[in-house]
Amino acid sequence: MQAGRTPWALVAALYACGLLAAGQFAKVSLTLGPLALAYPGAPVAFVVSGVAVMGILFGVIAGGITASVGPRRAILAALAISALAGGVQALLPAFPLLLGLRVVEGAGHLLLVVAIPTLMAALSSDRDRPFVMGIWATFFGVGFSLYALLAGGAGAAPVYAAHAAAAAALGLLLWLMLPRGITPERRPLPRLADHLTIYTT
Repeated sequence: MQAGRTPWALVAALYACGLLAAGQFAKVSLTLGPLALAYPGAPVAFVVSGVAVMGILFGVIAGGITASVGPRRAILAALAISALAGGVQALLPAFPLLLGLRVVEGAGHLLLVVAIPTLMAALSSDRDRPFVMGIWATFFGVGFSLYALLAGGAGAAPVYAAHAAAAAALGLLLWLMLPRGITPERRPLPRLADHLTIYTT
């Protein structure tokens, strides 16, 4: 898709979702101390990498999944997953459940980091596309820094609750802003056989 004019407000909202995706790692990294106090003796460092599990398992076919469901649905689903999983995490449930929720949240993270830059590039004009992609390239560093400034010294529960609320708010905003029918041709969902072929070669 090529657009005559870049929709900067929508690009900014999508970039904000990128900051949220960075926060899925930052929120736990920055609260490992309080988390260790809440779960004495538990291997809390694994909570940081729980989000990465979905990327390890399904990263190679994430583009195919996004192309199948469309970027609008992928992004909205990812934000819904992030809001729901993050909201339950804010309750500081039993440690195995917390780990499981982080893996679920990883599905949302994976969809965001695949669908957002693809859509930002598609929506941008030819002239603006390199600049927009340059902005996207900063999302993780900028997002982590912002969370460090905003969440420094805070407890785990309020940080996780704030992140979940931000995901819900962005989900509502993008439900209103994202155009429908922005994928010219849908592809079938990748098959398990495709996934196995990739990993066995």
